[in-house]
Amino acid sequence: MAEHTSNALQTLYDGLQKIVGDIAREADAVGTPKVELTRPAEEKFGDYATNVALMLAPVMRDNPRSVAAKIAERATNLPGVASVDVAGPGFVNLTLDDSWFVSTLKTVLELDGKWGSGVLPTHEKISIEYVSANPTGPMLAVSARHAVFGDVLTNLLRFGGDTVETEFYINDTGRQVMLFGASIIARATGNPIPEGGYEGDYVVDLAEQFDVSADDDPDEVGRRGVAAMVAGMQPALERLGTSFDRYQSELELHDSGLVEEALAQLERDGYLYELDGATFLRTTTFGDDKDRAVRRANG
Repeated sequence: MAEHTSNALQTLYDGLQKIVGDIAREADAVGTPKVELTRPAEEKFGDYATNVALMLAPVMRDNPRSVAAKIAERATNLPGVASVDVAGPGFVNLTLDDSWFVSTLKTVLELDGKWGSGVLPTHEKISIEYVSANPTGPMLAVSARHAVFGDVLTNLLRFGGDTVETEFYINDTGRQVMLFGASIIARATGNPIPEGGYEGDYVVDLAEQFDVSADDDPDEVGRRGVAAMVAGMQPALERLGTSFDRYQSELELHDSGLVEEALAQLERDGYLYELDGATFLRTTTFGDDKDRAVRRANG
């Protein structure tokens, strides 16, 4: 159990674990299952329930309900326990008395906002990428929803004990950036917007800010435009209360060689496959609803 939870809950958990261990030893059973406490779906089943008797019965070579009855008989003497019932195939349901809840509330007040922190069973290092608005245009209102969702998830994981880094991923490479730059150049020089280009008023604003000519490299101008758009997004996100540990440029990842290194490692591990000329990552292995393309057929 975690440090910043109820002392009363810890006492209940420890007491049940000792009871299970004692019963297992008395029966010369090999191994003692870990007690897990859950909140019953219905109030009539008590305040907490455990299925530990179902796991202990096989190693004791006994009936689960019989094992549950032995646990229940001893659990009635635990501090804060008002009653214990056996239900179904061998569930142990515990109803707690008022003193248990008073003790728990006292702990909550003493911890002053820290109650419930550090409760995740394993503390992991996690990277969360969110918002990552398209940098070739103004940030849309939907990004505010993404920002709030990402912030809440980050805060919950950190509160639970995980180490979390947040990232805004900047898509600053590829055809869209070239078209963005070509559109800025077209606006600055009075030429037509290229097919598939960008025609918003913000492009006019960028054309007025930049000193560009028809001879400039559209990729370079596009990257300048992306940098300006992202710089404009940051104050809005900060007003919302969202900040990131890292603004990660896609171009920098490619230039560093890390993308190719990662793809090579994934291929060695058997997570990549070819289909219709494209390269796919087996993300369904990790719970995704479909595998994702990491390289299109046209590159």
